Amino acid sequence: MIMKFKAGQLAWIISSCSDELISPPVLILSSYPGSPKIFINDPIKNEKWLEYEDIGSGWVYDIMYAGNIEVSVSEEWLTRFDI
Repeated sequence: MIMKFKAGQLAWIISSCSDELISPPVLILSSYPGSPKIFINDPIKNEKWLEYEDIGSGWVYDIMYAGNIEVSVSEEWLTRFDI
């Protein structure tokens, strides 16, 4: 399993309903193997959602997006930032 991004890189969030990239770009803060977290404070609901969407473990990222820190973001939800 190869990591797609490293700390300090910029990336785009990919829209789940179109090919649009969500602006502004994000800053990758850290990466680690794990499961994505949609419901940060509800692990049972999060586990059910991941199972329903058939999303397993892999590389996840802590990112800064629009001044906020988001944790355990799936690699599938990010794409390269090309200048």
